[in-house]
Parts: sequence; structure tokens; C-alpha cells
Amino acid sequence: MAVHTMLRPDEVRDPEGLAPPASVKVHPQEIEMASSLMERMPKDFDLLA
Repeated sequence: MAVHTMLRPDEVRDPEGLAPPASVKVHPQEIEMASSLMERMPKDFDLLA
């Protein structure tokens, strides 16, 4: 089953302000937490499965 939402022109936002700033500060704790999560995953994640 595929679901597709059609948007009216007044519902579509300009993507200009959606991108993050050029320089993003990542705290060491965030990197540590992400690494810990990846290590605890039982197997490789297959996005297409």
C-alpha cells in the first residue's frame, strides 16, 4: 500500500530556512550516546528491508 499526500500550493513551505546552519556544534556527550546506541544494536540496520 502506498500513501501519497498532495499538498496545495499554500501548504508548501519554502525550503530556504530549513537547512541547519553551516557550522553545527556537537557536544562530546551526543557523540558518545550515538556510539553507545550503535554498539547496542543487535545487527546491522537495513533501511530497505
